[in-house]
Amino acid sequence: MILKNTTRFPNVVAKRGGIWNNNRQLAIIDKSAYDNSFMVTEVDENTPDSLPAFSIHSIMQEQGWATLDVLKLDIEGSEKEVFEKNVDEWLPRTRMLIIEVHDNMRKGSAKSLFAAISKYDFTFSMHHENLVFLNQQL
Repeated sequence: MILKNTTRFPNVVAKRGGIWNNNRQLAIIDKSAYDNSFMVTEVDENTPDSLPAFSIHSIMQEQGWATLDVLKLDIEGSEKEVFEKNVDEWLPRTRMLIIEVHDNMRKGSAKSLFAAISKYDFTFSMHHENLVFLNQQL
């Protein structure tokens, strides 16, 4: 669907995989969940039906981006892993972060996010289910 929706935009690059705190392999752990609410876990590289995971920093490097203007994350509890390590490589270079936190799906997700974001000068607001952070240094 993303390929269909972005064909008119040559600067959009679709990447099959997940977001994580490093480049690893992930597997879906709740295959019976709705199509839009899968949870994942880190697995060995040779695990059948696994998918690649990419750190935000590695995507920035691959694309040659010095900053992220807007980062929107709705990753069904994986915000716990994304924000618990390696955030110093990309979070201070993010102008706006829009995120849904799923502490009910993966305990510690909110704690991980707020511990990481508190190291930097972000303002905070809420818009429906989204937490919106603006980097005051960029």
